[in-house]
Amino acid sequence: MRQTKPRSGSIAATLVLGLALVPSVAWAQEAEIEISGFEATDSALDEAALAAILNGDPDADLDGLAALDALTITIDRLEAVAPDGTVTVLSELVLANVVDGVAGTAAIDSITVIEGEELIGEFGLVTISDLDIGAILALSGQTAPLETDAFVPVFSSFSFSGGHHETDEAKCAFNATHLGSLSIHPQELAAMEALAEAGDDAEGEAFLTFMSSFQLDGLEFGGFRCKGPNADGRPIDFQIGGVTAGNFTPGLWPEIELADLSVTGFQDGEPALVSIASARWGATDYSHLLQLEDLDLESASFEAARRTMPHISGFSISGVEMDVADGSSGERIALSLGEMSVDVGEWFNGLPTSISFSIQDQVMNFQLDHPAEQEFIALMGLASTPIDYSGAIYWDREAETIEIDSMSYTWGDLGSMTASVTIANATEALFSYDEAEMLGAALQLGLASFMTEATDTGFIDLVAEVAGYADGLSVRESRTQLAKTASEDLTTDAPELQALWQPVVDFIQTGGRLVVEGRAAGEGAAGLSTFMLMETDPGQFLEAFDISVTNSPVPEEG
Repeated sequence: MRQTKPRSGSIAATLVLGLALVPSVAWAQEAEIEISGFEATDSALDEAALAAILNGDPDADLDGLAALDALTITIDRLEAVAPDGTVTVLSELVLANVVDGVAGTAAIDSITVIEGEELIGEFGLVTISDLDIGAILALSGQTAPLETDAFVPVFSSFSFSGGHHETDEAKCAFNATHLGSLSIHPQELAAMEALAEAGDDAEGEAFLTFMSSFQLDGLEFGGFRCKGPNADGRPIDFQIGGVTAGNFTPGLWPEIELADLSVTGFQDGEPALVSIASARWGATDYSHLLQLEDLDLESASFEAARRTMPHISGFSISGVEMDVADGSSGERIALSLGEMSVDVGEWFNGLPTSISFSIQDQVMNFQLDHPAEQEFIALMGLASTPIDYSGAIYWDREAETIEIDSMSYTWGDLGSMTASVTIANATEALFSYDEAEMLGAALQLGLASFMTEATDTGFIDLVAEVAGYADGLSVRESRTQLAKTASEDLTTDAPELQALWQPVVDFIQTGGRLVVEGRAAGEGAAGLSTFMLMETDPGQFLEAFDISVTNSPVPEEG
Protein backbone atom coordinates (compact mmCIF):
# COMPACT_ATOMS: atom_id res chain seq x y z
CA MET A 1 0.00 0.00 0.00
CA ARG A 2 1.42 3.38 -0.97
CA GLN A 3 2.32 5.88 1.75
CA THR A 4 -0.30 8.56 2.28
CA LYS A 5 0.16 11.91 3.99
CA PRO A 6 -0.62 12.07 7.73
CA ARG A 7 -4.22 12.63 8.70
CA SER A 8 -6.27 12.60 11.87
CA GLY A 9 -9.07 10.25 12.76
CA SER A 10 -11.40 13.22 12.68
CA ILE A 11 -10.54 13.92 9.04
CA ALA A 12 -10.98 10.28 8.10
CA ALA A 13 -14.37 10.15 9.78
CA THR A 14 -15.33 13.35 8.06
CA LEU A 15 -14.40 11.98 4.66
CA VAL A 16 -16.12 8.66 5.19
CA LEU A 17 -19.47 10.23 5.94
CA GLY A 18 -19.28 13.43 3.92
CA LEU A 19 -18.99 15.51 7.06
CA ALA A 20 -16.56 17.91 5.44
CA LEU A 21 -19.82 19.47 4.28
CA VAL A 22 -21.08 20.08 7.83
CA PRO A 23 -19.47 22.97 9.78
CA SER A 24 -17.95 21.85 13.08
CA VAL A 25 -15.03 23.49 14.85
CA ALA A 26 -14.04 20.23 16.52
CA TRP A 27 -13.17 18.62 13.20
CA ALA A 28 -10.87 21.41 12.12
CA GLN A 29 -8.37 20.08 14.69
CA GLU A 30 -6.89 16.76 15.83
CA ALA A 31 -9.60 14.97 17.82
CA GLU A 32 -10.05 11.81 19.82
CA ILE A 33 -12.68 9.55 18.24
CA GLU A 34 -14.94 7.16 20.12
CA ILE A 35 -17.34 4.90 18.21
CA SER A 36 -20.22 2.74 19.48
CA GLY A 37 -22.77 0.56 17.71
CA PHE A 38 -20.64 -0.04 14.58
CA GLU A 39 -21.90 -2.54 11.99
CA ALA A 40 -20.96 -3.29 8.37
CA THR A 41 -23.19 -5.47 6.16
CA ASP A 42 -21.90 -7.13 2.96
CA SER A 43 -18.84 -4.87 3.07
CA ALA A 44 -15.61 -5.42 1.12
CA LEU A 45 -13.79 -4.03 4.18
CA ASP A 46 -14.51 -5.67 7.51
CA GLU A 47 -15.40 -3.75 10.65
CA ALA A 48 -11.83 -3.82 11.94
CA ALA A 49 -10.51 -2.20 8.73
CA LEU A 50 -13.24 0.43 8.78
CA ALA A 51 -12.63 1.13 12.47
CA ALA A 52 -8.93 1.68 11.72
CA ILE A 53 -9.89 4.27 9.10
CA LEU A 54 -12.28 6.05 11.46
CA ASN A 55 -9.66 6.15 14.21
CA GLY A 56 -6.98 7.62 11.96
CA ASP A 57 -4.66 4.61 11.87
CA PRO A 58 -1.76 5.64 9.57
CA ASP A 59 -1.76 2.13 8.06
CA ALA A 60 -5.51 2.11 7.39
CA ASP A 61 -6.64 0.98 3.94
CA LEU A 62 -7.85 4.25 2.41
CA ASP A 63 -7.46 2.86 -1.10
CA GLY A 64 -9.84 0.08 -0.13
CA LEU A 65 -12.26 2.68 1.19
CA ALA A 66 -12.04 4.61 -2.09
CA ALA A 67 -13.23 1.50 -3.97
CA LEU A 68 -15.56 0.21 -1.25
CA ASP A 69 -18.56 -2.02 -1.94
CA ALA A 70 -21.05 -2.43 0.92
CA LEU A 71 -24.76 -2.88 1.45
CA THR A 72 -24.79 -0.75 4.61
CA ILE A 73 -22.41 0.68 7.17
CA THR A 74 -24.01 2.04 10.35
CA ILE A 75 -22.66 3.76 13.44
CA ASP A 76 -25.01 4.46 16.33
CA ARG A 77 -22.79 7.14 17.82
CA LEU A 78 -19.51 8.82 16.89
CA GLU A 79 -17.98 11.19 19.42
CA ALA A 80 -15.09 13.54 18.56
CA VAL A 81 -13.32 15.33 21.43
CA ALA A 82 -11.17 18.28 20.37
CA PRO A 83 -8.05 19.38 22.28
CA ASP A 84 -9.99 22.31 23.76
CA GLY A 85 -12.54 19.88 25.18
CA THR A 86 -15.32 20.63 22.72
CA VAL A 87 -17.30 17.46 22.05
CA THR A 88 -19.12 16.82 18.78
CA VAL A 89 -21.49 13.86 18.70
CA LEU A 90 -22.95 12.32 15.54
CA SER A 91 -25.92 10.00 15.97
CA GLU A 92 -27.22 7.30 13.64
CA LEU A 93 -24.70 7.51 10.79
CA VAL A 94 -25.55 5.41 7.75
CA LEU A 95 -23.87 4.66 4.42
CA ALA A 96 -26.13 2.60 2.16
CA ASN A 97 -25.75 0.95 -1.25
CA VAL A 98 -22.04 1.66 -1.63
CA VAL A 99 -20.68 0.61 -5.02
CA ASP A 100 -17.06 1.23 -6.08
CA GLY A 101 -16.66 3.94 -3.45
CA VAL A 102 -19.92 5.77 -4.23
CA ALA A 103 -22.58 5.70 -1.50
CA GLY A 104 -26.12 5.84 -2.83
CA THR A 105 -27.09 7.48 0.46
CA ALA A 106 -25.11 8.93 3.36
CA ALA A 107 -27.06 10.17 6.36
CA ILE A 108 -26.58 11.54 9.86
CA ASP A 109 -29.66 11.67 12.07
CA SER A 110 -28.40 14.44 14.36
CA ILE A 111 -25.30 16.37 15.44
CA THR A 112 -24.72 17.95 18.84
CA VAL A 113 -21.86 20.16 20.00
CA ILE A 114 -21.01 20.41 23.71
CA GLU A 115 -18.56 22.85 25.27
CA GLY A 116 -17.78 22.16 28.91
CA GLU A 117 -21.10 21.06 30.30
CA GLU A 118 -23.19 23.25 28.02
CA LEU A 119 -24.93 22.21 24.84
CA ILE A 120 -23.98 24.93 22.34
CA GLY A 121 -25.21 23.40 19.09
CA GLU A 122 -27.84 21.01 17.80
CA PHE A 123 -28.26 20.15 14.13
CA GLY A 124 -30.80 17.89 12.50
CA LEU A 125 -30.81 15.34 9.72
CA VAL A 126 -28.13 15.48 7.02
CA THR A 127 -28.57 13.40 3.86
CA ILE A 128 -26.27 13.13 0.86
CA SER A 129 -27.01 11.23 -2.34
CA ASP A 130 -24.42 9.56 -4.56
CA LEU A 131 -21.54 10.57 -2.33
CA ASP A 132 -18.25 9.69 -4.07
CA ILE A 133 -15.99 8.72 -1.17
CA GLY A 134 -13.11 7.93 -3.52
CA ALA A 135 -13.30 11.36 -5.13
CA ILE A 136 -13.28 13.11 -1.74
CA LEU A 137 -10.27 11.09 -0.59
CA ALA A 138 -8.36 11.88 -3.79
CA LEU A 139 -9.33 15.56 -3.90
CA SER A 140 -8.21 16.01 -0.28
CA GLY A 141 -4.87 14.32 -0.90
CA GLN A 142 -5.62 11.21 1.16
CA THR A 143 -5.18 8.90 -1.83
CA ALA A 144 -3.51 9.20 -5.23
CA PRO A 145 -4.55 12.28 -7.25
CA LEU A 146 -7.20 11.84 -9.93
CA GLU A 147 -5.56 11.90 -13.36
CA THR A 148 -8.35 13.55 -15.30
CA ASP A 149 -8.98 16.88 -16.94
CA ALA A 150 -12.74 16.57 -16.46
CA PHE A 151 -15.03 17.58 -13.62
CA VAL A 152 -15.47 14.87 -11.00
CA PRO A 153 -18.90 14.43 -9.36
CA VAL A 154 -18.77 14.61 -5.56
CA PHE A 155 -22.48 14.17 -4.79
CA SER A 156 -25.81 14.53 -6.59
CA SER A 157 -27.66 16.25 -3.73
CA PHE A 158 -27.10 17.46 -0.19
CA SER A 159 -29.81 18.30 2.36
CA PHE A 160 -29.55 19.68 5.88
CA SER A 161 -32.68 20.03 8.01
CA GLY A 162 -31.36 22.90 10.12
CA GLY A 163 -30.36 23.52 13.70
CA HIS A 164 -29.08 26.09 16.15
CA HIS A 165 -25.75 27.19 17.60
CA GLU A 166 -24.99 29.37 20.61
CA THR A 167 -21.83 31.19 21.75
CA ASP A 168 -21.10 34.04 24.12
CA GLU A 169 -21.37 36.41 21.15
CA ALA A 170 -24.53 35.20 19.44
CA LYS A 171 -27.39 32.77 19.28
CA CYS A 172 -28.13 31.54 15.76
CA ALA A 173 -30.79 29.31 14.26
CA PHE A 174 -30.41 27.83 10.78
CA ASN A 175 -33.22 26.58 8.56
CA ALA A 176 -33.11 23.76 6.03
CA THR A 177 -30.60 23.85 3.18
CA HIS A 178 -30.49 21.91 -0.08
CA LEU A 179 -27.71 21.78 -2.66
CA GLY A 180 -27.87 20.24 -6.10
CA SER A 181 -25.07 18.16 -7.57
CA LEU A 182 -21.49 19.27 -6.93
CA SER A 183 -18.56 18.54 -9.25
CA ILE A 184 -14.96 19.62 -8.78
CA HIS A 185 -12.11 19.90 -11.28
CA PRO A 186 -9.10 18.10 -9.70
CA GLN A 187 -6.41 19.97 -11.62
CA GLU A 188 -7.92 23.38 -10.93
CA LEU A 189 -8.39 22.54 -7.25
CA ALA A 190 -4.77 21.45 -6.90
CA ALA A 191 -3.59 24.59 -8.69
CA MET A 192 -5.74 26.76 -6.42
CA GLU A 193 -4.25 25.20 -3.28
CA ALA A 194 -0.73 25.79 -4.60
CA LEU A 195 -1.54 29.40 -5.45
CA ALA A 196 -3.09 29.95 -2.02
CA GLU A 197 0.19 28.89 -0.45
CA ALA A 198 2.01 31.41 -2.67
CA GLY A 199 0.31 34.28 -0.81
CA ASP A 200 -0.78 37.70 -2.03
CA ASP A 201 1.39 37.63 -5.15
CA ALA A 202 -0.87 34.97 -6.67
CA GLU A 203 -4.26 36.34 -5.55
CA GLY A 204 -5.47 37.09 -9.06
CA GLU A 205 -4.51 33.72 -10.51
CA ALA A 206 -5.97 31.94 -7.47
CA PHE A 207 -9.27 33.75 -7.97
CA LEU A 208 -9.44 32.79 -11.65
CA THR A 209 -8.64 29.19 -10.76
CA PHE A 210 -11.38 29.15 -8.13
CA MET A 211 -13.89 30.46 -10.69
CA SER A 212 -13.21 27.46 -12.93
CA SER A 213 -12.78 24.77 -10.27
CA PHE A 214 -16.36 23.69 -9.53
CA GLN A 215 -19.91 23.25 -10.77
CA LEU A 216 -22.96 23.39 -8.49
CA ASP A 217 -26.45 22.70 -9.76
CA GLY A 218 -28.43 25.11 -7.63
CA LEU A 219 -28.97 25.80 -3.96
CA GLU A 220 -31.86 26.56 -1.64
CA PHE A 221 -31.06 27.97 1.78
CA GLY A 222 -33.96 28.35 4.19
CA GLY A 223 -32.34 31.26 5.98
CA PHE A 224 -31.10 31.95 9.48
CA ARG A 225 -31.52 34.28 12.42
CA CYS A 226 -28.81 35.50 14.80
CA LYS A 227 -29.15 37.58 17.95
CA GLY A 228 -26.38 39.07 20.02
CA PRO A 229 -24.65 42.25 21.15
CA ASN A 230 -23.08 44.71 18.73
CA ALA A 231 -19.70 46.39 19.25
CA ASP A 232 -21.28 48.71 21.83
CA GLY A 233 -22.88 45.86 23.72
CA ARG A 234 -26.39 46.72 22.54
CA PRO A 235 -28.64 43.99 21.12
CA ILE A 236 -28.81 43.32 17.40
CA ASP A 237 -31.09 40.93 15.53
CA PHE A 238 -30.12 39.84 12.00
CA GLN A 239 -32.13 37.44 9.89
CA ILE A 240 -32.53 36.24 6.32
CA GLY A 241 -35.63 34.34 5.27
CA GLY A 242 -33.98 32.41 2.46
CA VAL A 243 -31.57 32.36 -0.48
CA THR A 244 -32.00 30.55 -3.78
CA ALA A 245 -29.67 30.29 -6.76
CA GLY A 246 -29.47 28.43 -10.05
CA ASN A 247 -26.50 26.59 -11.55
CA PHE A 248 -22.92 27.72 -10.90
CA THR A 249 -20.65 26.92 -13.84
CA PRO A 250 -17.10 28.02 -14.72
CA GLY A 251 -17.27 31.67 -15.68
CA LEU A 252 -21.00 32.10 -15.07
CA TRP A 253 -22.76 32.49 -11.75
CA PRO A 254 -26.55 32.35 -11.72
CA GLU A 255 -29.22 34.73 -10.57
CA ILE A 256 -29.32 34.77 -6.77
CA GLU A 257 -32.47 35.70 -4.85
CA LEU A 258 -32.69 36.65 -1.20
CA ALA A 259 -35.92 36.90 0.81
CA ASP A 260 -36.89 38.70 4.00
CA LEU A 261 -33.69 40.34 5.16
CA SER A 262 -34.11 42.21 8.43
CA VAL A 263 -31.70 43.99 10.77
CA THR A 264 -32.87 45.59 14.01
CA GLY A 265 -30.52 47.13 16.50
CA PHE A 266 -28.97 50.47 17.39
CA GLN A 267 -27.11 53.14 15.46
CA ASP A 268 -25.45 56.00 17.34
CA GLY A 269 -27.28 54.83 20.43
CA GLU A 270 -30.69 55.08 18.77
CA PRO A 271 -32.97 52.24 17.60
CA ALA A 272 -32.54 51.32 13.93
CA LEU A 273 -34.39 49.10 11.50
CA VAL A 274 -33.60 47.97 7.96
CA SER A 275 -35.69 45.37 6.16
CA ILE A 276 -35.89 44.14 2.56
CA ALA A 277 -38.70 41.84 1.46
CA SER A 278 -36.74 40.50 -1.51
CA ALA A 279 -33.52 41.12 -3.39
CA ARG A 280 -32.25 39.71 -6.67
CA TRP A 281 -28.72 39.74 -8.03
CA GLY A 282 -28.76 38.87 -11.71
CA ALA A 283 -26.54 36.34 -13.46
CA THR A 284 -22.87 37.34 -13.49
CA ASP A 285 -20.57 36.48 -16.38
CA TYR A 286 -16.90 36.00 -15.46
CA SER A 287 -15.97 34.05 -18.60
CA HIS A 288 -13.83 36.86 -20.02
CA LEU A 289 -11.71 36.76 -16.86
CA LEU A 290 -10.86 33.13 -17.50
CA GLN A 291 -9.27 34.15 -20.81
CA LEU A 292 -6.85 36.56 -19.13
CA GLU A 293 -3.25 35.42 -18.91
CA ASP A 294 -2.70 37.55 -15.83
CA LEU A 295 -5.08 39.14 -13.33
CA ASP A 296 -3.71 41.76 -10.96
CA LEU A 297 -6.37 42.37 -8.32
CA GLU A 298 -4.31 45.19 -6.81
CA SER A 299 -3.91 47.18 -10.03
CA ALA A 300 -5.42 50.65 -9.78
CA SER A 301 -5.39 51.32 -13.52
CA PHE A 302 -8.65 52.11 -15.30
CA GLU A 303 -7.90 49.51 -17.97
CA ALA A 304 -7.30 46.76 -15.41
CA ALA A 305 -10.54 47.63 -13.63
CA ARG A 306 -12.51 47.34 -16.88
CA ARG A 307 -10.83 44.14 -18.06
CA THR A 308 -11.59 42.47 -14.74
CA MET A 309 -15.10 43.84 -14.27
CA PRO A 310 -17.63 41.00 -13.94
CA HIS A 311 -20.48 41.43 -16.41
CA ILE A 312 -23.54 41.62 -14.18
CA SER A 313 -27.01 41.45 -15.69
CA GLY A 314 -28.64 43.62 -13.05
CA PHE A 315 -30.23 43.59 -9.63
CA SER A 316 -33.49 44.47 -7.90
CA ILE A 317 -34.84 44.97 -4.40
CA SER A 318 -38.42 45.34 -3.18
CA GLY A 319 -40.31 46.00 0.00
CA VAL A 320 -37.60 48.18 1.55
CA GLU A 321 -38.22 49.78 4.94
CA MET A 322 -35.57 51.79 6.76
CA ASP A 323 -35.72 53.87 9.93
CA VAL A 324 -32.33 55.02 11.23
CA ALA A 325 -30.77 57.84 13.21
CA ASP A 326 -28.99 60.58 11.28
CA GLY A 327 -25.70 60.74 13.14
CA SER A 328 -25.73 61.89 16.76
CA SER A 329 -28.10 64.82 16.14
CA GLY A 330 -31.18 62.94 17.31
CA GLU A 331 -32.78 63.43 13.90
CA ARG A 332 -34.06 60.40 11.99
CA ILE A 333 -34.53 59.32 8.39
CA ALA A 334 -37.25 56.90 7.34
CA LEU A 335 -37.42 55.45 3.83
CA SER A 336 -39.86 53.09 2.20
CA LEU A 337 -39.39 51.76 -1.31
CA GLY A 338 -41.77 49.59 -3.26
CA GLU A 339 -39.25 48.32 -5.80
CA MET A 340 -35.98 49.26 -7.45
CA SER A 341 -34.53 47.39 -10.40
CA VAL A 342 -31.54 47.85 -12.68
CA ASP A 343 -31.13 45.71 -15.80
CA VAL A 344 -27.85 45.63 -17.71
CA GLY A 345 -27.77 44.38 -21.28
CA GLU A 346 -24.69 44.20 -23.49
CA TRP A 347 -21.12 44.94 -22.39
CA PHE A 348 -18.26 46.20 -24.56
CA ASN A 349 -14.64 46.50 -23.43
CA GLY A 350 -15.62 46.31 -19.77
CA LEU A 351 -18.38 48.92 -19.92
CA PRO A 352 -22.14 48.35 -20.05
CA THR A 353 -23.76 49.59 -23.25
CA SER A 354 -27.39 49.12 -22.23
CA ILE A 355 -28.89 49.98 -18.84
CA SER A 356 -32.50 50.42 -17.77
CA PHE A 357 -33.74 51.25 -14.29
CA SER A 358 -36.94 51.69 -12.34
CA ILE A 359 -37.74 52.93 -8.83
CA GLN A 360 -41.32 52.70 -7.62
CA ASP A 361 -43.14 54.04 -4.58
CA GLN A 362 -40.25 55.81 -2.88
CA VAL A 363 -41.34 57.73 0.21
CA MET A 364 -38.93 59.53 2.55
CA ASN A 365 -39.70 60.96 5.96
CA PHE A 366 -37.42 63.09 8.11
CA GLN A 367 -37.78 63.78 11.81
CA LEU A 368 -35.80 66.98 12.32
CA ASP A 369 -35.05 69.08 15.37
CA HIS A 370 -35.75 72.28 13.41
CA PRO A 371 -39.49 73.14 13.37
CA ALA A 372 -39.24 75.28 10.22
CA GLU A 373 -37.61 72.48 8.22
CA GLN A 374 -40.08 69.93 9.59
CA GLU A 375 -42.94 72.21 8.54
CA PHE A 376 -41.46 72.49 5.04
CA ILE A 377 -41.38 68.70 4.76
CA ALA A 378 -45.01 68.53 5.78
CA LEU A 379 -46.03 71.24 3.30
CA MET A 380 -44.19 69.55 0.42
CA GLY A 381 -45.77 66.20 1.19
CA LEU A 382 -42.34 64.54 1.24
CA ALA A 383 -43.41 62.11 3.93
CA SER A 384 -46.56 60.95 2.18
CA THR A 385 -46.20 61.29 -1.59
CA PRO A 386 -44.68 58.29 -3.43
CA ILE A 387 -42.13 59.08 -6.13
CA ASP A 388 -41.39 56.91 -9.18
CA TYR A 389 -38.38 57.02 -11.51
CA SER A 390 -37.58 55.08 -14.66
CA GLY A 391 -35.43 55.28 -17.74
CA ALA A 392 -32.91 53.64 -20.02
CA ILE A 393 -29.63 54.44 -21.72
CA TYR A 394 -28.08 52.44 -24.54
CA TRP A 395 -25.41 52.66 -27.22
CA ASP A 396 -26.43 52.02 -30.80
CA ARG A 397 -23.19 50.74 -32.28
CA GLU A 398 -24.23 50.95 -35.93
CA ALA A 399 -25.81 54.40 -35.69
CA GLU A 400 -22.99 55.59 -33.40
CA THR A 401 -25.45 57.22 -31.03
CA ILE A 402 -26.20 57.05 -27.32
CA GLU A 403 -29.91 57.13 -26.56
CA ILE A 404 -31.05 58.40 -23.18
CA ASP A 405 -34.58 57.11 -23.45
CA SER A 406 -37.63 58.29 -21.52
CA MET A 407 -36.04 59.28 -18.25
CA SER A 408 -39.15 59.85 -16.20
CA TYR A 409 -39.97 61.24 -12.78
CA THR A 410 -43.44 61.00 -11.29
CA TRP A 411 -44.45 62.54 -7.96
CA GLY A 412 -47.62 60.71 -6.96
CA ASP A 413 -50.61 62.32 -8.69
CA LEU A 414 -49.05 65.81 -8.54
CA GLY A 415 -47.07 65.76 -11.76
CA SER A 416 -44.47 64.10 -13.93
CA MET A 417 -41.49 64.81 -16.15
CA THR A 418 -39.97 62.81 -19.00
CA ALA A 419 -36.78 63.49 -20.95
CA SER A 420 -35.15 61.82 -23.95
CA VAL A 421 -31.80 62.70 -25.54
CA THR A 422 -29.86 61.49 -28.57
CA ILE A 423 -26.08 61.95 -28.47
CA ALA A 424 -24.28 61.63 -31.80
CA ASN A 425 -20.72 60.66 -32.80
CA ALA A 426 -20.52 57.88 -30.19
CA THR A 427 -17.88 55.75 -31.91
CA GLU A 428 -16.18 52.58 -30.64
CA ALA A 429 -13.26 54.76 -29.59
CA LEU A 430 -15.45 56.03 -26.75
CA PHE A 431 -15.06 52.57 -25.20
CA SER A 432 -11.33 52.24 -25.89
CA TYR A 433 -9.00 50.91 -23.20
CA ASP A 434 -6.66 53.77 -24.15
CA GLU A 435 -7.67 56.70 -21.93
CA ALA A 436 -6.35 59.34 -24.33
CA GLU A 437 -8.29 57.82 -27.23
CA MET A 438 -11.37 57.57 -25.04
CA LEU A 439 -11.10 61.24 -24.03
CA GLY A 440 -10.64 62.30 -27.64
CA ALA A 441 -13.78 60.41 -28.64
CA ALA A 442 -15.72 61.99 -25.77
CA LEU A 443 -14.79 65.46 -27.01
CA GLN A 444 -16.35 64.61 -30.39
CA LEU A 445 -19.75 63.83 -28.91
CA GLY A 446 -22.60 66.11 -29.88
CA LEU A 447 -26.20 66.69 -28.90
CA ALA A 448 -28.38 65.64 -31.85
CA SER A 449 -31.85 65.97 -30.33
CA PHE A 450 -33.72 66.25 -27.08
CA MET A 451 -37.27 66.23 -25.76
CA THR A 452 -38.63 67.15 -22.36
CA GLU A 453 -42.24 66.83 -21.29
CA ALA A 454 -43.60 68.09 -17.96
CA THR A 455 -47.15 67.63 -16.73
CA ASP A 456 -48.53 69.62 -13.81
CA THR A 457 -51.48 68.16 -11.92
CA GLY A 458 -50.83 69.86 -8.59
CA PHE A 459 -47.08 70.01 -8.21
CA ILE A 460 -46.68 73.72 -9.04
CA ASP A 461 -49.50 74.58 -6.64
CA LEU A 462 -47.52 72.80 -3.94
CA VAL A 463 -44.29 74.63 -4.84
CA ALA A 464 -46.15 77.94 -4.97
CA GLU A 465 -47.72 77.32 -1.57
CA VAL A 466 -44.33 76.68 -0.01
CA ALA A 467 -42.64 79.59 -1.85
CA GLY A 468 -45.31 82.07 -0.82
CA TYR A 469 -45.85 80.77 2.68
CA ALA A 470 -43.41 83.14 4.43
CA ASP A 471 -44.80 86.20 2.59
CA GLY A 472 -48.43 85.27 3.17
CA LEU A 473 -49.13 84.95 -0.57
CA SER A 474 -52.01 82.91 -1.92
CA VAL A 475 -51.22 80.06 -4.29
CA ARG A 476 -52.39 82.14 -7.28
CA GLU A 477 -50.28 85.14 -6.22
CA SER A 478 -47.27 82.96 -5.62
CA ARG A 479 -47.58 81.28 -9.03
CA THR A 480 -47.72 84.70 -10.69
CA GLN A 481 -44.57 85.70 -8.84
CA LEU A 482 -42.80 82.47 -9.83
CA ALA A 483 -43.80 82.97 -13.49
CA LYS A 484 -42.46 86.53 -13.50
CA THR A 485 -39.16 85.40 -12.00
CA ALA A 486 -38.85 82.60 -14.58
CA SER A 487 -39.52 85.01 -17.45
CA GLU A 488 -36.78 87.34 -16.27
CA ASP A 489 -34.29 84.52 -15.75
CA LEU A 490 -34.95 83.02 -19.20
CA THR A 491 -34.82 86.22 -21.24
CA THR A 492 -32.56 88.71 -19.45
CA ASP A 493 -29.47 87.72 -21.46
CA ALA A 494 -31.37 87.00 -24.70
CA PRO A 495 -34.56 89.06 -25.19
CA GLU A 496 -35.05 87.43 -28.59
CA LEU A 497 -35.87 84.19 -26.79
CA GLN A 498 -38.89 85.68 -24.99
CA ALA A 499 -41.43 84.37 -27.50
CA LEU A 500 -39.79 80.96 -27.49
CA TRP A 501 -39.90 80.61 -23.71
CA GLN A 502 -43.37 82.13 -23.21
CA PRO A 503 -45.02 78.65 -23.00
CA VAL A 504 -42.71 77.89 -20.06
CA VAL A 505 -43.92 81.00 -18.27
CA ASP A 506 -47.52 80.06 -19.08
CA PHE A 507 -46.91 76.57 -17.71
CA ILE A 508 -45.75 77.98 -14.37
CA GLN A 509 -48.65 80.45 -14.31
CA THR A 510 -51.51 78.16 -15.30
CA GLY A 511 -50.15 74.59 -15.42
CA GLY A 512 -50.71 72.18 -18.30
CA ARG A 513 -48.54 69.91 -20.39
CA LEU A 514 -45.25 71.53 -21.41
CA VAL A 515 -43.23 70.00 -24.26
CA VAL A 516 -39.79 71.26 -25.27
CA GLU A 517 -38.27 69.63 -28.36
CA GLY A 518 -35.03 70.40 -30.09
CA ARG A 519 -33.03 69.02 -33.00
CA ALA A 520 -29.59 70.11 -34.10
CA ALA A 521 -29.79 72.43 -37.09
CA GLY A 522 -28.64 70.86 -40.33
CA GLU A 523 -27.30 67.31 -40.42
CA GLY A 524 -24.86 67.54 -37.55
CA ALA A 525 -24.93 67.75 -33.79
CA ALA A 526 -24.09 70.52 -31.33
CA GLY A 527 -20.72 69.76 -29.80
CA LEU A 528 -18.76 71.12 -26.89
CA SER A 529 -17.64 74.24 -28.75
CA THR A 530 -21.25 75.21 -29.47
CA PHE A 531 -22.19 74.99 -25.80
CA MET A 532 -19.13 77.05 -24.87
CA LEU A 533 -20.37 79.80 -27.23
CA MET A 534 -23.79 79.69 -25.59
CA GLU A 535 -22.17 80.65 -22.29
CA THR A 536 -21.42 84.11 -23.65
CA ASP A 537 -24.08 84.33 -26.37
CA PRO A 538 -27.36 82.57 -25.44
CA GLY A 539 -28.69 83.49 -28.88
CA GLN A 540 -26.47 80.74 -30.29
CA PHE A 541 -29.05 78.34 -28.89
CA LEU A 542 -31.50 79.22 -31.66
CA GLU A 543 -28.81 78.90 -34.31
CA ALA A 544 -27.66 75.50 -33.07
CA PHE A 545 -31.12 73.93 -32.65
CA ASP A 546 -34.52 73.95 -34.25
CA ILE A 547 -36.66 74.44 -31.15
CA SER A 548 -40.34 73.86 -30.44
CA VAL A 549 -41.89 74.81 -27.10
CA THR A 550 -45.60 74.24 -26.48
CA ASN A 551 -47.93 74.22 -23.51
CA SER A 552 -51.38 72.66 -23.68
CA PRO A 553 -54.10 71.68 -21.22
CA VAL A 554 -53.70 68.33 -19.51
CA PRO A 555 -56.16 65.86 -21.11
CA GLU A 556 -58.87 64.82 -18.69
CA GLU A 557 -58.86 61.15 -17.73
CA GLY A 558 -61.66 58.99 -19.01
